Amino acid sequence: MGTTLIITNDFPPRQGGIETFVHAMATRVPGNDVVVYTSGEPGAAAYDATLPFPVVRDPARMLLPTPRVTRRTLEIARSHGCDRVWFGAAAPLAAMAPALRRGGIRRMVATTHGHEIWWARTPGARRVMRRIGDHVDAVTYLGEYTRRRIAPALGPRAALVRLVPGVDAAVFLPVSGRAREIRERHGIVGRKVVLCVSRLVRRKGQDMLIRALPAQRRGAPGAGGAPPGSDAAGPVGFAQD
Repeated sequence: MGTTLIITNDFPPRQGGIETFVHAMATRVPGNDVVVYTSGEPGAAAYDATLPFPVVRDPARMLLPTPRVTRRTLEIARSHGCDRVWFGAAAPLAAMAPALRRGGIRRMVATTHGHEIWWARTPGARRVMRRIGDHVDAVTYLGEYTRRRIAPALGPRAALVRLVPGVDAAVFLPVSGRAREIRERHGIVGRKVVLCVSRLVRRKGQDMLIRALPAQRRGAPGAGGAPPGSDAAGPVGFAQD
């Protein structure tokens, strides 16, 4: 099995949701058999030195699917023995897929995170999405909301696979020193609580959490999220994006 080359603009030390996701996936590749090709960032050298796999930084602050970046991708793949590519965010870098296939890459996966919905709605960008769908082996999506909106733009040849990131329960725990203070402030001492930290938009799925609360409270009486004695949460408005 060959080494996996991750191509992405979204990688630490820059902070963000996609950056966290790509880093988490990279560090979980068995045997650290991975190489990352990403854009330059301030403080990158010190950060990259802490990682158990090589990171190749481009001098550009943003990678685009240009001939230069495509050539550099193939050079990295050959020098590290990579026969597979994972695009940390599908658009626009996965538009390189046809050229990479001709250059010897055997398998390619492109991950979507939600911003591809804009690409699917915009005429010129929509053609990029079709190119991606036609030439990668799989396009991953987070949920049905995203899939419905990007699938038409990707075209009938696209293989869509749901990829839902998990949460490490050993890492994401309440801060013990402040837990009591926070619970007292919000009136939830002694109650079980579901916490969602996110922008309030439909594609993030908070509406599903709210709809599920009555069932959760039947299984865990006193769970937070709805007023005591209520069978459902109150109305919530969602921004469209």
